[in-house]
Amino acid sequence: MFVRDFIHVAQPFESVAPRFVADASWLNGLAEDAAANARQLTGSVRLVAPPRGADGRRAGTVQCETGPVRVRRDSLVVPLHIAGSDGEALPTLEADLEVSPVGPGLSQLTLSATYRRTGPSAADDAIVQRAAEVVARTFLQALAGRIDEDDGGS
Repeated sequence: MFVRDFIHVAQPFESVAPRFVADASWLNGLAEDAAANARQLTGSVRLVAPPRGADGRRAGTVQCETGPVRVRRDSLVVPLHIAGSDGEALPTLEADLEVSPVGPGLSQLTLSATYRRTGPSAADDAIVQRAAEVVARTFLQALAGRIDEDDGGS
């Protein structure tokens, strides 16, 4: 299955791209928060009950890892691996975050992700698709907000 979303940032590519080159691990927290948000929104819909830990609480951690940045002719790509707990409506996403120029003062952040079907039915697939879409949208909104915040909000 596939999900793709994008958002624009009112800053030139030349000021946005360097934020990802040296170390993109700062994206992990944003992706984890986005996935946790998707889990909360779809929390009443589970494909199976998540396991309980030794303390009796349900598992519910979300983790994100970034891979090495790839530079393309006119953009850069940061690989992401976003994984939720087994049994939740949140799938494991293998994603690419692409940062590209749109114009002199505008950049585009695009998240393209794939995931495996996890549910036994089409209804379950729809729930998982919605969860993946929430992760993509929430992550991109938080990322754009962080970039604007780091730039002083201008």
